Amino acid sequence: MSVKGKLVLDVENVLKRNKSMEEELVIVAIVRNGNKRMKKIAVTGSIGSGKSYIIRCIKAYGVFVLDLDEVAKIVRKEQESVLIDHFHVSDKKGLAQLVFSDAKKREQLENMLYPMMIEKMKRFFQLHESEKLVVCEVPLLFEKGWECYFDEVWCVYCDQNTCFQRLIQNRNMKTEEIKARLSMQMSAEEKRDRSDKIIYNNEDDNVEEQIKKILAEEEFDDQKRK
Repeated sequence: MSVKGKLVLDVENVLKRNKSMEEELVIVAIVRNGNKRMKKIAVTGSIGSGKSYIIRCIKAYGVFVLDLDEVAKIVRKEQESVLIDHFHVSDKKGLAQLVFSDAKKREQLENMLYPMMIEKMKRFFQLHESEKLVVCEVPLLFEKGWECYFDEVWCVYCDQNTCFQRLIQNRNMKTEEIKARLSMQMSAEEKRDRSDKIIYNNEDDNVEEQIKKILAEEEFDDQKRK
């Protein structure tokens, strides 16, 4: 397999492989990269802002993306038996019910999982060191204070009416449920104001043009892959 072929392995599969394989890929990446510095981008935004669609558009340009929600699922599965024992529940369903209903238990769970998630994220950065930039989708970036791990933050933003319409139509959520979920997050406006770049994702916004412009500013537009 060529050097390039090794580096474009699917990230989720790579993260699950053994340590020796990861170390090999890190070494290859460092050799290819030389003195270039990869830019680490976090994409964030409130629930209903349309982050998933934005991420699909970014991926179409060949940008490597890591979904921290998916990483959380992987880590939680890896640690399932440890967590079940720690919280004295019978199975993963009992664990889910416990942390959903008890904020303190949820915080304990997060404190156990976050270091392992951060370690996987750092390995993702190392594996793709030769790239001009990489992106991580981090929904609760500011709430968890994880902006310190990134060079820039790109916020996906939409107005509240658009947010509610999406969640009602696409996720079949009730208005009160949406309000409750939003109340647990930083406001969309504060996330927008704290970010380096804004991607507006209302119904009439041209998302593709915005992403094309942003990536052109990063000199990434000529790297589009099939």
